[in-house]
Amino acid sequence: MRARAERAFAVAAAAACLAAAPGAGGVQAIRAALDEAQVAQASGAARPERLAAVREAARRVVDTRTMGRAAIGSPVLDAQPRAAQEEYLRHFDVLIMRSWMQKLLLFKNPRFEFSALRASDGSDWVATRIVTEHDSYRIDYAVEQREGRWWATDIVVEDLTLVESYRSQIASLLETRSFDELLALMRRKTDRLRARDAP
Repeated sequence: MRARAERAFAVAAAAACLAAAPGAGGVQAIRAALDEAQVAQASGAARPERLAAVREAARRVVDTRTMGRAAIGSPVLDAQPRAAQEEYLRHFDVLIMRSWMQKLLLFKNPRFEFSALRASDGSDWVATRIVTEHDSYRIDYAVEQREGRWWATDIVVEDLTLVESYRSQIASLLETRSFDELLALMRRKTDRLRARDAP
């Protein structure tokens, strides 16, 4: 909780203090993904096709593998067989995509406002405000550039980071259950989500 508050404070402080910040390429990457997701959502296609298109847009910029490793911790994940690692990361991808889409698709005809920030720890962020007819919401993205591309490595929804939220849940489960039991829980949850999204 303290780490989340400190990170939220760092982002807010950066927003208040910086007129311009590095990471404009990160803004462009997030903007492009959100624009593509909006087009897919408004396409009039059947729900499964729209959801698939929104996921594809998100995967162009959201690095769920890095997020999954951060959520469980590399030492824990690296201790597992390779096949188990990959299964965990696949399930984590489904869960993150679902969390992101649930937040994004709540809004009808939203308008997005973007700004690039640099937090006090040197990390780059894209601050996004979703403006609707009646309200506005903030979703921020921690971004980093690798090999010429910008990737989101955490998503903060109203000061709650998805990585820290999943880290807390996973740590709690692993106190009393094995990694294989964690995988079984994730498998059941992602199976239910896929069934819900099916035609």
